Parts: sequence; structure tokens; C-alpha cells
Amino acid sequence: MVVNGSGIVPGSRVRLTADWGKLHAGEELEIFRVDGPGLIVSPGDGRWRGSARTGSSPRGTSSPKIPLSIVGIDTTNAWCDTIECNRSNGLTIKETSSIVTLSDSRKKVTKNVEIEQFNNKYIELEELGIGRFARVCCAKEKGFDREVALKQISRLKQPLSLTRAEYDLLRNIRHDNIVRAFALFEDTPQPDIDTIVLELVKGSTLFIYLGEQIEYTEATVAKYTGQLLSALYWLHSRKRAHLDLKPENVLIDEKTGVVKLIDLGEAVRAVPLDEVVPPVDLEFAAPESVLGKPTGSYTDMWAAGVFLYVLLSGLSPFLDDSIEETTANILKCDFCFPDEYFKDISSDVKNLLETLLCLRGEDRATAQLILSSPWFKVTN
Repeated sequence: MVVNGSGIVPGSRVRLTADWGKLHAGEELEIFRVDGPGLIVSPGDGRWRGSARTGSSPRGTSSPKIPLSIVGIDTTNAWCDTIECNRSNGLTIKETSSIVTLSDSRKKVTKNVEIEQFNNKYIELEELGIGRFARVCCAKEKGFDREVALKQISRLKQPLSLTRAEYDLLRNIRHDNIVRAFALFEDTPQPDIDTIVLELVKGSTLFIYLGEQIEYTEATVAKYTGQLLSALYWLHSRKRAHLDLKPENVLIDEKTGVVKLIDLGEAVRAVPLDEVVPPVDLEFAAPESVLGKPTGSYTDMWAAGVFLYVLLSGLSPFLDDSIEETTANILKCDFCFPDEYFKDISSDVKNLLETLLCLRGEDRATAQLILSSPWFKVTN
């Protein structure tokens, strides 16, 4: 089905490059259906649905144009092209081919406008950290009086296709314990840098937060571990795995006490089967990661077991004096429960650890099974 010869059909996606009513620049709209001369569009998360029609503005008034970027035609990944939309409710498609092509000069002008809009919308406040693929900073969003996190990813380190995949995953997540994404800006704030606008977690890592407490109980560990496992269960039930579970990626909002799982880059990063990539954080790496074998949700469960072990005791179950010794401990699944650190720890949680820290992935308990344990009802 073709609208005004554009080739846009139900399922196609467009991205706002300027604020439009309650929607913000960077948000995506999906073509819900074709309705006469116009289109019915809705954000990809289904929160809102509205119409964008061709023709004049209501009551004959004129409306400024808002540029929209076509994200994809139908189910393809044609992330290019530009159409224009009236601010009120009019959608004017000027091009006539199914794949719209712009001159280099117009593309440059459009991109410069987007960069200017981005810089006018966000004020960078401070750098929060630098990782393997991205720089993350805190920024204030003008007009909404809220702070957000800007994850700025260099295309020299990560291709645009993966950044889009990460954003698509994050924007569709609806779980209290997984950080949300609000928008994606490509080639912004400068060429070859793509920016994902994220929910800002105002707090430290869970490890640092608990380390600063004078003391905490087994019930406290159960509370926070339960939140983490709930996030993993949400991902796993949708055929996704985090695959980079480590202290830096588990934060806590210190005002609400809510755990937030961040950085889902590895969840969308496909590694060739013939490529053995050494784990970045050996301490939390599962045996299959160490050996370069296929990974999955079971890999997250091993890391969750290490995480739980450390929170309970302050010890790391496999960490040793050298990389070689640590690797050997992991591959032998060599761990124990020293009385000095575990004498007051319940047998229920020790049993849980033994079902998580299994050498073979298929032998490990799932997040759903672990969450059904009575241990999570512990009160002291």
C-alpha cells in the first residue's frame, strides 16, 4: 500500500527530530494504519496514538513544519530519508519514490538542525563514566526540568546498527528494575557519535551502596537480589540475556531503594562463532564465557550466583592471586562456604548458590525458579 507514492505502509517507523505536543525529539512513531489521505501513527511503545494527515491545518491556519526521519519502511531497516509534518496534525510527504533520497547539501543542513536542536535541548552537567564503547554523562533536559543520562557511543567502537538495536531493546522495556531509554540521536552531538538518552539513576552501584552501610542483613540481600533476578527473568522470558552482569551494571536509586540494571549492549552484540572474545570481567565470567563457547540466559544466572555470593560474604568465590588461578577455579567450579563468613548464613540461600554455580549451563536454575524460593521471604 502506498501513500502519496512514498512507499510508507503500516509498520513503517518515523522518528521525531523536534518536539511535537507531548512527544519529544528522538521519539519514534509507528505507522499504525493508512487512513484516506493520511496516516495514523503511534509511538513504538503503544503509549499514545494520534493521526498525521495530509492537507491544510485546522481552520485554515498555517503550522510550522517539523522534520521527521523515516526509521524503516515496513519491516525493513531503511534508516534514512526525511519527510515533513505539520505541527498540528498534517503530514506532507513531498517525495515520490519509495526510498527517498536527499542531496548531500540538504542532508548536511538537516543534520546541522538536528545537532542544534539537541544542543538546545540538553545541557551537559558532568561525566558519569567511560566504558569500552561509550561515554556516559549527566545532562539537564530543558523545558521538562529533569535530568537524564546521555550514552554517547563512538562508531569507531560500535557500529550504528548495534546502537540502534540497543536503543530498540531499551525503548521497549517496561520493567522497574531495568533502565529505560527515551530517545536516540544519530551523528549527534557530532559526526560519528550516536547518543541514547536514558533514564538517570541517581545513586551508586549496589556494591558501593551496601559497602557504605555499617551493617546489613540477609533480608537486605534478598530484597535487592530479588529485584535483580526479576529484571533478568523479564529479559529471559523474552529470549534475551544481559551477558554483562557485573557490579558496574547494577545501580541503586538511593532515594527509592530500587535496583536498576543498565548497559544492555552485550545483549544485542552478536559474536561470530569462530571468534573467542575473552571476558571483560573474569571475576563474574561463567565457564562458557571463559572457553569462548555459546552463551545465553544461563550465563546470566552464573553471574547472578557470583553476585549473590559476594553480597552475602564480602568474598569472591573464584577470584585468586592470578588470572590463571582464577580461570582454573572457574573451570573446576571450585568454591566453598568458609565458616568464618557463612556460619550465620541460612542453608536456603546456600542451596540457591549451589543451583546457580553449576559448571554446565543447562544444570543451572532459571531466574523464575530461583525467585520461587522461600528465601526471598526472609525478614532478618
